[in-house]
Formats: sequence, structure tokens, C-alpha cells
Amino acid sequence: MAQFIYKGKWLFLVCFILPGILLGCSDHSKSANQANQNFDTANFDTVKRAAEGGNANAQNKLGEMYTEGLEVERNLTEGVEWFRKAADQGNAHAQLHLGTAYLTGVGVPRDDAEAEKWIRKAADQGDPMAKALLKKMAERNK
Repeated sequence: MAQFIYKGKWLFLVCFILPGILLGCSDHSKSANQANQNFDTANFDTVKRAAEGGNANAQNKLGEMYTEGLEVERNLTEGVEWFRKAADQGNAHAQLHLGTAYLTGVGVPRDDAEAEKWIRKAADQGDPMAKALLKKMAERNK
């Protein structure tokens, strides 16, 4: 069990942090850039206003800002709430973030079924990282 928890935290780092580091280096990073294209260089207040106005891309970006502590105090629970708002609107990147949060129990209680549900929604939209993560999850459940 401890080994799985360790790997779960690794998955959190891969899904939340690595795409930001590898911008332009993978298909997932490209989709992340497209999802946040209008908000990559925007400051916190601009992103928050747009997110509160219902913009799913801004909601996803705000979730990233909270989970990574960018221009705001790090708050995983608040970040997950913003991911959920964007995910509910069909934002694939936010769906992957939300699924990963459930998978690792970061910002929400750990829930494998909920994790799979959200990661599958992102994969169904073609997100390559979500597809790879589903494959890994299936291999571990064998």
C-alpha cells in the first residue's frame, strides 16, 4: 500500500507540475497550452475575474495557480474546487487534474472510482496523458 501511495504522489507531480515544466515538449503540454492560451501570462486577479465569470479555461488556470502556489498562497482544496468547475464544463485538462487529485487524495479524499471517472472523461477527449494514466491504472488493477 505504501508503494502505491508513493506512486500516487509521483503521479500528482507528473500531472500537475511536469506539464508546466515541459511546455511544448509533448502533446499533453500542447493541449495544456491551448486550454490556457489566454491566461498563461495573465496575473491572478485577471484569471480570477474570468474564472468567476464562468470561463472554463480561466477556472482551470486558477486551479493550477492555487495548487502550485502561483501568485497566491498554495491551497490544494481551493485548486481542486476550481478544477471541478472547469471539468464540469468539459475542460479536459481540468478533468485530468481533478481525476489525479482523487487518485492521490490531494485536496480531496482519495477515491479510485471518482479518479477513473474524471481521467476517462479527459481521455475520451483525446488527452494523451489521461490515456496513458488509464492504461497504468488498468495494469495495476490486474
